[in-house]
Amino acid sequence: MLKIQCSKDSPCKPCLSSAVRGYERKVLSFCYCVRTRFVDVDIFHSDETASKSDIPASVRSLMDLIVTPTMPSWDENVFEDTLVRWLVNPEFSPPEGSVVNMICQIVGESDSLRRAVDAELTTDFRTFLFTTSLAHTGWKGSVAHRDLCVSGHLCGSRIVRRLDKILTPQFLAKCNKETHRALLLLLFGLILGVSYSTRLTTSPSFPHDLLGPEIRHSPTLWLAMKEHLAQMLAHHLIFLGSILGIKLDTASEKTIIDTAVNRWNKPERSIWAGLVGDALPAKPTATKTTIGVLESFNSVDNNDPKQQDQLPLRVLPPPPPPPPLPLATPMVALTCPDVAELHSMPTFSENPASYLSMENEEIQNSLTNWTGDHSERDKAKDNMTRTRRTSQKRSMWIVRPFDDGGNRDVVNVFARFNLQDGQSLGLFA
Repeated sequence: MLKIQCSKDSPCKPCLSSAVRGYERKVLSFCYCVRTRFVDVDIFHSDETASKSDIPASVRSLMDLIVTPTMPSWDENVFEDTLVRWLVNPEFSPPEGSVVNMICQIVGESDSLRRAVDAELTTDFRTFLFTTSLAHTGWKGSVAHRDLCVSGHLCGSRIVRRLDKILTPQFLAKCNKETHRALLLLLFGLILGVSYSTRLTTSPSFPHDLLGPEIRHSPTLWLAMKEHLAQMLAHHLIFLGSILGIKLDTASEKTIIDTAVNRWNKPERSIWAGLVGDALPAKPTATKTTIGVLESFNSVDNNDPKQQDQLPLRVLPPPPPPPPLPLATPMVALTCPDVAELHSMPTFSENPASYLSMENEEIQNSLTNWTGDHSERDKAKDNMTRTRRTSQKRSMWIVRPFDDGGNRDVVNVFARFNLQDGQSLGLFA
């Protein structure tokens, strides 16, 4: 059939969608040309030849004991609503389960992501997010804290070095919606893991030769690179969200980017690490069990192989809810006699607090502005000298409470008036 060409005023849907895709590809291609490469801000700085076998044996044993958490099924609307609310509202917590567990489950079970990138990406991501969260919450189990940090840095570096090839217009154009969704959660988990991470040994070298060795190993430089890496991840997170139809206003996008490190570095209440060992106190929530046999793993002696062989490999029943936290000591208002007296004072009916001071003050200032002739000035000076001992100047201090209508507390206002004998301010009737 002969097709009729659409007009510019009324384009057809195929032309409109093609133009939108071309515009987005053009913008992202331009950003790709000028932006910093992820490998240049790799704060984990692990050896490029490092492999999964370099992860400490204690961490590998711990990861083998963790069973895939049982999570409720999420449809697309609930998933997008939960994710957006968690991003823009720091006080929001999902009604069921944990956001971190949801990320690990969807990314870890994404066959499309394994096919699109490689089979080890999901394993590295799961180890990275799990070890960094355990280290950040101060978990005290049978695995040393340094082993957790080493594993997190090794897996984090392996993931960051992949991003320059993954987050390109050419790669994203070949991915389907399921892969886009898994990549969105992968970036989300990377931001959390980067926020949880701390400096292990020294800072990675910056990609130019202008820095000396002292500044090159500066912790300030490492923190700046960490913040920049998190903001780069947040930019791509927002872009992938737009591909999936997750609409965010400008204020929400700015909040996500600006607070990528400062707000997300707190441990999640329902995180895996919050249910293991001596971690931070967690609020009792009606969540399903999300961890395997970590409680049994805590009590196992690493030197006793019999106990290790007897470890269960299935999910334990949900742990009992922790005891309620003791209530904080209530604040008690202490009475202040001065404040009570101040509130009981009348406002302007009489002077609430005043005192008089009689001082013998020199009256020489009045001669400085004298405009008469010299004879009259000398005569006045002689008269003042003779009456200096009998003429007195009275200083009156007046103290009143001032109230501006409730905007601030009542304050005392001090005023000083110099009066000659016989003068009156006329303030009090």
